[in-house]
Amino acid sequence: MQPGHNLKFWTPGGSSTPLLTAEHLDVPLDFEGVAAAGSILGTTATQIFSDQDCPVYATYRWLEFYHHESCGKCTPCREGNYWMVRVYRRILAGQGTHEDLDTLLDTCDNILGRSFCGLGDGATSSVTSSLTYFKQDYLDYIEGRTAPKLSDKQLVGAH
Repeated sequence: MQPGHNLKFWTPGGSSTPLLTAEHLDVPLDFEGVAAAGSILGTTATQIFSDQDCPVYATYRWLEFYHHESCGKCTPCREGNYWMVRVYRRILAGQGTHEDLDTLLDTCDNILGRSFCGLGDGATSSVTSSLTYFKQDYLDYIEGRTAPKLSDKQLVGAH
């Protein structure tokens, strides 16, 4: 970490793997160790985020990628990622609701294990794990303690 920054979260295997936190820093980077911590190695593309980074915004950016990369063949992935991106945009624009958190988890439940390929499953990992570890960050946007990261223009102009 750069001076003045502390580890907030990381992925042991890229954006399609569940997030881990600073408490998991000593987890051995092998299949068994990472699995015991609740994640997977995936592509082993470790991503590191400091306390200056927002897990809600990072998850939104990953979901934009999964939505864009969805081939559209299967409904859970195509529609689920589409709607989750919109929920994240509302939250990050300061227009989210407490019910949005339940909607995100319900949508993940409807995608996980129901897609033809692993893209749908991978898209759900950061959503569920970020809500597990960083629910307060979501609530801070919803309840107005964190300033919106997206403007109304970005929210309205989204397709």
